[in-house]
Amino acid sequence: MYKANILSASKLSSSLEKSGVSSENAGKIFKKVLETRRPKLKYFIGMDAKAVNIMVKYLSDTDRHWIMNKQLKFK
Repeated sequence: MYKANILSASKLSSSLEKSGVSSENAGKIFKKVLETRRPKLKYFIGMDAKAVNIMVKYLSDTDRHWIMNKQLKFK
């Protein structure tokens, strides 16, 4: 039943891995956080994390789940 969904999620994960934030860039952000006197509670690294943060702020759970299911091509 879930085989198609697992394959779809795995395929999307592989494609995002290639376009993700490099470890060097993430390390620069971590260094900045550690050196900041009063760091923020949350930092979003990468466009996908920023997009999900915006979705959480402005969309209902139903709308967000619909978008994620479409993106993942779940059935």
